[in-house]
Amino acid sequence: LDTALHTPRLDASLAEVTVVDDTMPAEIITALRSLLDQVHPAPRTIYPLHYACPSAVSRMGDLNAGATEVMAPWADAVSE
Repeated sequence: LDTALHTPRLDASLAEVTVVDDTMPAEIITALRSLLDQVHPAPRTIYPLHYACPSAVSRMGDLNAGATEVMAPWADAVSE
């Protein structure tokens, strides 16, 4: 979960603009710019939240682990 939630993402929900995490590798941003008209890097911040706000749970044997968007102020951990 940690790797998945820290992986840079993009927002393609707007019709003409694609917002990409500014920590995304430069070669990926360059490739996106060759395919799309408007690609705008933006940081992951508390507000505005440019990207999805996922929550996830994994289960390995009897152990559950949960996580949410790392920039969300409510992203806390609690023991099971």
